[in-house]
Amino acid sequence: MAKYKLTQTDLIFDTEERHWIPNDPTNGHRILYEQWLARGNTPDPADPPPPPPPSRAHPDVPANIVSVAALRDEVANLVAKLKTLGVLT
Repeated sequence: MAKYKLTQTDLIFDTEERHWIPNDPTNGHRILYEQWLARGNTPDPADPPPPPPPSRAHPDVPANIVSVAALRDEVANLVAKLKTLGVLT
């Protein structure tokens, strides 16, 4: 593990002192990081970004249906409405 780790932003993480270093050339920690780089060191790469949230299974599925439980609840609500209208008994 290197002393520094890149991030998905312009912040650098100091893995030994456990703090974030801003992208500010006047910041003392940033100056130390730049000197460390100049000596030929390489920071650890940034972690990959998290995967995107799953998309809906089909474009005709309503946006509020995100699980089997939500689908069950939606069907129960529709059945209750149809019973109220006298369509179902």
